[in-house]
Amino acid sequence: MLKVNPQTFALPILLLALQVFSLALSAQPPASTTGSRVAQFFQAIRSGDSLQLERQLAAGANPNDTLHGFSALMTATLSGTTAQMKRLIDRGAKVNYADKDGITALWLALPDRDKTVLLLDRGADARMMSREGYSSLVKLANMPGTVDLFRLLIDKGADPRKSGPDNSLLYNAAGTGDTAIVGLLLRSGVGVNDTVSFGDYPISASLTYRQFSTLKMLVDAGAFLNVQPMKMPLRNLNGFTPLMWAAVVDDERSFYYLLDHGADPNLRNQRGYTALMLLQMSEGENPDMTLALIQHGASATVRAQDGSDALSLARKKGNTRSVELLKKYVP
Repeated sequence: MLKVNPQTFALPILLLALQVFSLALSAQPPASTTGSRVAQFFQAIRSGDSLQLERQLAAGANPNDTLHGFSALMTATLSGTTAQMKRLIDRGAKVNYADKDGITALWLALPDRDKTVLLLDRGADARMMSREGYSSLVKLANMPGTVDLFRLLIDKGADPRKSGPDNSLLYNAAGTGDTAIVGLLLRSGVGVNDTVSFGDYPISASLTYRQFSTLKMLVDAGAFLNVQPMKMPLRNLNGFTPLMWAAVVDDERSFYYLLDHGADPNLRNQRGYTALMLLQMSEGENPDMTLALIQHGASATVRAQDGSDALSLARKKGNTRSVELLKKYVP
């Protein structure tokens, strides 16, 4: 039987977010103990001490030196100060240098506004992509409250419609609940029903994190209510509809909104569970939601592949009120 844990259902989005952020974080060079001039140069940058940096440059340090593929400017962006970045650029540091993963200083600067503005003013290319083909907008989409930076990057040439090989941009933004960013992306022409690499949809992302505000925006923009992704990273999630997500995570507001807008309560996931069955396995007991499903046509007699039905699942979990309600609809 499927054991439901709300934290489990956040994993697909977390996997995607980790994939995006690891591009930046995994590349940070560790402190060196070799005592080499380059290592000392990078240690001075990471210290945040502009005086140490000046001493290294005066001693002949190259502003375009790299350590483990990371440039001096990238290190200053991630671990140093804006003043250090400016000094390195003044000395000829390449603003658009990219490491083996296609990560640039601009990618690392986000969401720091001062560092981002400095790089853009000095010629950073907002259109550059990571090795996987994602723009820095995809990273920024994971960070609510950054719509001004979105607009700035777009003004500098970043195209939301060409931000990557899939719809990670809107998918990530939908999960944050930032309606300003989601609205900007929808107005820019990003497809509300385009999927991410494993076939999931932005509407699912909004439900995973119980973000009704972005869910409503997506539905109002034409998001399909009955999508059933079948290539999820966790096989037990294959075939989950938005209504099933809302039931599992006890998101009452989204649940009723989806029902009222035509969500089909009788669709089954890959293992044969319906929204009514999954609701009995959620963290709380919700007899009102159970009744709402039945009133919208949900069948209480459907059985999953393991032979369970809504009534047996409610009994197993100890949902006393739901059991009494479901008995009225089971022969």
